[in-house]
Amino acid sequence: MPKIYILAKIIVEGYYNRYYTPMMDTGAEANMRHNCLPESKWEKLKPPTVVTGFNNEGSMITYKARNIKIQIWDKILTIEEIYSYEFTNKDILLGMPFLDKLYPHIITKIHWWFTTPCKQKLGAKRVNNKIRKTTPWIKGSEKITQKLENIIQSNHNVEIIIFSINKIKLLQDKLELLYNDNSYQGWEKHKTKIKIELIDENSIITQKPLKYNFNDLTEFKMHIKELLDNKYIQESNSKHTSPAFIVNKHSEQKKRKKPYGYRL
Repeated sequence: MPKIYILAKIIVEGYYNRYYTPMMDTGAEANMRHNCLPESKWEKLKPPTVVTGFNNEGSMITYKARNIKIQIWDKILTIEEIYSYEFTNKDILLGMPFLDKLYPHIITKIHWWFTTPCKQKLGAKRVNNKIRKTTPWIKGSEKITQKLENIIQSNHNVEIIIFSINKIKLLQDKLELLYNDNSYQGWEKHKTKIKIELIDENSIITQKPLKYNFNDLTEFKMHIKELLDNKYIQESNSKHTSPAFIVNKHSEQKKRKKPYGYRL
């Protein structure tokens, strides 16, 4: 689906109003550049929130604004929450928390039609994206429009679309338990004890010799020592030999396995 921008007016009490061209995105939170609101409207988040875009890079959100008035055509609506995010190629992004209250939508070549809670159709004019130059807000009547200059874009940067902040935060908390500096964190809570018994204790196990080079063997011993030191494995007194690691010139791919009962 192509990116769709509409013409909208941001209204802040005690300041001249401004026209912007927000982008519509049904898969995102509502976000805007910091300078798109007066400094007094932003409240600092404690702690900051981390969100991730399609480039898989985390971005820190430190400011949020509430109850921002936005005029679309002749109707004044309210954005209950909007986050400060420094886009490179847009001023405002209107996401699901705002759009969800205006369903059903009808999209045509020249309009994005919303449905108000009173079941009235509201047509937002589709326009080309325009990024405004950073300009101080002028105090005065909100009935007066402040003229803004556009930034001329000479290059096209990759856009970062923000996922749902609440969903990303829950996922981030879970992944934090798995991906950290200590790969054995949580082992005590989730460990599994395994006992291996031979059908015939007098049988002799034979197998083909393992293929490895000197570097493989050195690295293998290093990992075994690390697991022993941390008491994740214990030395076996069995006369039988059974490899815990499959070392075949690719030992670097065999890290994080938990061996039980080994003999060097």
